[in-house]
Amino acid sequence: MKNEMKKVKDGKIRDIYDLGDKAIYVYFDKIATSNIVFSETIPDKGKVSNKLTAFWYNYTKGCINNPMISINNADMPEEFQTKEYEGRTMLVERGIQTLPVGGCVRGYATGYIWQNKLNIPEIRDLKEAEKLSCPWYTPTTRGTMYRGKRINIDQSVERIGFELTRKIQEKSIELYNMCSEYAMTKGIIIADTKFKFGINKNENLVLVDQVVTPDTSRFWLEENYKIGRPQTTYDKQLLIEELTKLGWNQHAPMPIISKEMTIQLSKVYKEIYQKITGDKI
Repeated sequence: MKNEMKKVKDGKIRDIYDLGDKAIYVYFDKIATSNIVFSETIPDKGKVSNKLTAFWYNYTKGCINNPMISINNADMPEEFQTKEYEGRTMLVERGIQTLPVGGCVRGYATGYIWQNKLNIPEIRDLKEAEKLSCPWYTPTTRGTMYRGKRINIDQSVERIGFELTRKIQEKSIELYNMCSEYAMTKGIIIADTKFKFGINKNENLVLVDQVVTPDTSRFWLEENYKIGRPQTTYDKQLLIEELTKLGWNQHAPMPIISKEMTIQLSKVYKEIYQKITGDKI
């Protein structure tokens, strides 16, 4: 029975169940920002996170290994083959040690680097949302709910060593270019995204966690893209912008996410999934 399996992680966004040499990821519809999980749910968000990650795992497997074995319902233990879990589960290999440092790759002058452009000579003369001459890599510490802390290369070396720091930087940029080029063929701009990595039992670097989803990336539609102004995002940034307008200070009491916002977020999450994969949820 499922409730007799060892739950490795009792999360709010995702639970992990132990199957011995394998594990089951179960994605939920909750959403989090600033390390805080909201009580409101975003319809079908868990399916998007799971299935879009699976898509990118398959697409990038020639570049880097990942832990995915299957997302097919028939490959799951019987307890997870019900309609409740359909599209939300991923069977993965166990024994992967997640690294304490990941990477954020930015391809456009937006977000953090736009806000700090005066301190970054390479983008000082760019307009808002303009494409960078080359992807901008920033190492980040491992954080909960996809909120890691930015660090510099020297701090990354202190935590994981020079060789892993170099590999993560190279793979992050390679992955960003690979995914970004594909997304552009579907009319989507990946303005920035975050990657997490681990070391498997064979001591190889592997890609872990969500990959290029609306939780971890900033998506723009190419048809609406215009340099010199803020862009409409198709990702979790919509919620962050709404919370900023409400004046929330990222501490309790938590604001209530409006019904309209949950519907809008669900719509854009599913729209991005459909545009990238060609499938509907």
